[in-house]
Amino acid sequence: MDLGQFKLWYSQAGTPLLKISDRYDDTNKTYTLKIEQSCPATLGQAQKEPFDIPIKIGLLNKKGHDLKVEYNGTIASEHVLRLNHAEHSFIFREVTEQPVPSLLRDFSAPVKLDYAYTDDQLQFLFAHDSNEFNRWDAGQKMATRILLNLVKAQQTQEPYEVPKSFLDAIHQVLRSSNMDKALVAEMLTLPSEKTLSEMMTVIDVDAIHQARETLLSKIGKSLQDAIFHAYNHLQLPGHYQIDKSSVSMRRLKNVCLAYLVQTEHPQLIRLCQTQFIQGNNMTDQLAALNALANVKDANIRTEALDKFYQQWQHETLVVDKWLSIQASTKHSDTLTHVESLLNHPAFDYKNPNKVYALLNSFTANQAQFHRKDGKGYMLITEQIKVLDKINPLVAARLARSLMNFKRYDEHRQALMRNALEDIASIKNLSKDVYEIVQKSLG
Repeated sequence: MDLGQFKLWYSQAGTPLLKISDRYDDTNKTYTLKIEQSCPATLGQAQKEPFDIPIKIGLLNKKGHDLKVEYNGTIASEHVLRLNHAEHSFIFREVTEQPVPSLLRDFSAPVKLDYAYTDDQLQFLFAHDSNEFNRWDAGQKMATRILLNLVKAQQTQEPYEVPKSFLDAIHQVLRSSNMDKALVAEMLTLPSEKTLSEMMTVIDVDAIHQARETLLSKIGKSLQDAIFHAYNHLQLPGHYQIDKSSVSMRRLKNVCLAYLVQTEHPQLIRLCQTQFIQGNNMTDQLAALNALANVKDANIRTEALDKFYQQWQHETLVVDKWLSIQASTKHSDTLTHVESLLNHPAFDYKNPNKVYALLNSFTANQAQFHRKDGKGYMLITEQIKVLDKINPLVAARLARSLMNFKRYDEHRQALMRNALEDIASIKNLSKDVYEIVQKSLG
């Protein structure tokens, strides 16, 4: 095979975009995929030559099974197309019904995909696709659509109902017995608030947080029995083991536990407390602690966090996890709690890992760092001032949390700009922090 064109992946910058349209001909039993590729201009490369792009695809029938179809003389349930022109139409024959395309299986090329999947098609792929990567990808795309619809509903104060078909698809994934449990855990994990914020022109912190909490609660309550059954089924008897199967089962079990605790049902919170106390490994105990740290009852939160610290206070890396969990909680008093931890024996300004565990984790906490009152920005500003005299590199990394202030609403923009200007006014500011601040302010 001539790989000369393939070398363009090494010499041309940018990520190609594939725009795909399709047509089914019931009379001739053919299915056509028209694929166009493009790549945006980059510095020094206004025009791009077509890449050589491998595209693995499958076609699903109404029952969710791969259709065996003929392409280029080969009959198979999966084909790898080779797109090496700006556009090309690929024709499949012996296609007995209108298929649902499963495109770019196994992420066969690092490209962006533009195909107008309907909600029903994404839910269908999420529930049935034999390719596990595409099944996960379809679920993430569908969850993202639902979350963005919930964000819009928050903004307009209009009702929006989570599609039952999405919940049914999650139920079907949960019941899948032939998939790796770690992959199922990833399928059940919703896109993060940070991921959602990257999809908005103006980031609405509060609406994003509320939308994600709403969907988590909806899944937990609607599928409570199925999730509870899965959780019990995933319990591992005997001693702690670190083989692949055991690791995967623990991963899924703890995702199930998080959904159960999200319901705030007292019995399920007690279930989490039992795992926290009786867990024979750090994975299970940390997962339970993370869930308990986010329940509404402050006494339950405090009791679990104190007990964990007393047990592990002499293990530095474990204490870092303890700090990070507290800085990442969703409660309105998180900022006050972080401020108190700055004076805790477990925290040390001179230890970068401690700073990252507490303060960087707090800046990643979208809802609490970006509080409307600006106190999150004020806290980080003061810590940057302190750290700049101790470790400028660490301070500069913390300052990056304020860089993208123009992506937020006008109120938060003004607060973040004020914080940056406050930092810029510091006498003898280090070059590391100065560079970040000036680049941010433009």
